[in-house]
Amino acid sequence: MAQDSKSKPSILFKPSNKWVAIFSVSALALAAFGVSQESQIIPSKLTTPAPSPTATPEAVKSLTALGRIEPQGEVIQLSGPSSAEGARIQELLVEVGNKVRKGEIIAVLDSRPRLQAALTEAQKEVKIRQAQLAKIRSGAKQGEIEAQKAEIAKLQAQLQRETEAQEANVARLRAQLQRENEAQEANVARLRAQLQRETEAQEANVARLRAQLQRETEGETARVAQFKAQLNRQREAQQANLDRLKAQLQGEIASGEATVNRVEAEWQNAQVEYQRYEELFNQGVVSASLFDSKGLEVETAGARLREVEAVLDRNIQTLQQQIIEAEADLNRTVETGQEQIREAEANLNRTKETVREQIREAEANLNRAKETVREQIREAEANLNRTIETNREQIREGEANLNRTIETNREQIREAIATLDKIAEVRAEDVEEAQATVEQAIALVEKAQAELDLAVVKSPINGQVLEVNTRPGERVENDRGIVELGQTEQMYVVAEVYETDIKRVRIGQKAVISGDSFSGSLEGSVEQIGMQIGKKDVLDTDPAADTDARVIEVKIRLDSDSSKKVTSLTNLQVDVQIYF
Repeated sequence: MAQDSKSKPSILFKPSNKWVAIFSVSALALAAFGVSQESQIIPSKLTTPAPSPTATPEAVKSLTALGRIEPQGEVIQLSGPSSAEGARIQELLVEVGNKVRKGEIIAVLDSRPRLQAALTEAQKEVKIRQAQLAKIRSGAKQGEIEAQKAEIAKLQAQLQRETEAQEANVARLRAQLQRENEAQEANVARLRAQLQRETEAQEANVARLRAQLQRETEGETARVAQFKAQLNRQREAQQANLDRLKAQLQGEIASGEATVNRVEAEWQNAQVEYQRYEELFNQGVVSASLFDSKGLEVETAGARLREVEAVLDRNIQTLQQQIIEAEADLNRTVETGQEQIREAEANLNRTKETVREQIREAEANLNRAKETVREQIREAEANLNRTIETNREQIREGEANLNRTIETNREQIREAIATLDKIAEVRAEDVEEAQATVEQAIALVEKAQAELDLAVVKSPINGQVLEVNTRPGERVENDRGIVELGQTEQMYVVAEVYETDIKRVRIGQKAVISGDSFSGSLEGSVEQIGMQIGKKDVLDTDPAADTDARVIEVKIRLDSDSSKKVTSLTNLQVDVQIYF
């Protein structure tokens, strides 16, 4: 199988110094176990034993494990309440595959009619106890109570008559106060009207000056706002352009570096492949044409690497120059706009100061006019207050007499009401005893209602019925339950990872799952890593498999599409590959 050395292909690609160094190290490493590699590819061609190969880095790092599919939160075995053990299913409202909501009724036990009758009996007992309590509270004879109520009504009528007489006297005094107040207030009102007219005249002048200030201020302010808005628009536009260029530069760098890394990896793979085939060619294992094709792949990958590096450098230089120019334009625009704004604000301040001086003079004239008339108003208000105080003293005396009359009559009414309460008194101990029996009956109703609620089995989750273990007429046994439920809208895979491999597993790592019961593969990510080591639970079909191996369960959350594929495959054995 030896080939003529003249048929060895020539490599035209000349990489840069860093690639030469990488290539040289890889060639030395491969030379150490080239014969061993050949023995794995074509064992029949070699007769001498090969040295132990040196480990090479894996292109993709992952680990595999057996696993099982289960719904979110695992499978729930729904049983009846412990007090209902031994009861039979009267009605089953779900079948395998039905979807149920939290709180939805799953089954009704045959103890429900008996418990319903017990609840009805307890409710009737409450009504009887309440009637007895009402009878005890009814108290003394109705005739005695009515007589005392008539006495109270007579005293209340007497209070009403005397109160009305005293209130009439107070009303007369209030009317006299009202007339004198009105006369004094009329004089005050005339003075206030005079103050109002003089104030309005002065305020009109001030308002005219303020309007003049407002117009001139608005004009200058509008001009300042125009300059600011123009500066803001120009600055935002240029800032947006600058941000866009910076974002484009970042994106170009990230994209270019990703492309360079990918092409560099392709070139390295081509170099390694070329060296391997060179050894095979020297040993006569492969043909010259196949060896030449590997050399061509090295040349193509190297040219592609140089090309993407050059394109990345050109794009970065172009965008950096555009960013420098955009920042210079932004600074010039801001400086020009701010200068215009400063000039406009100076004009605005001069205009405000001139008109404000005129307003201050007008306001001083207004204050002098107000002070003169206000002095006259204060004298008139003092006279009014003296008149009001004199009349209010008379009203206070009349109200004091009224209050004494009301208090005397109310005391008589309170004594009559106390007598009525004494007649109608009901012993507290009798009421407490009857109240206790009512509360006891209510407690029995609540107990009966709680027992009745236990005769209905409800779903504790939103999920799907996976299995029915107890049918109508069968006894409820807690060791197997009534139905098995699972939240199949989100499926998980529980992978059994060997304890020696668990150190390489991390939350968020991607996982790919395969199996014979579904087409394609499933995808998900590691969501939870177990904290307990145990034996394998998912058995391999290989009879020589190590069933006593120590493993840790790793939960993998499937994505939406993968969950839909295996909704009906709970506990299915699958193969799991976790990438890291």
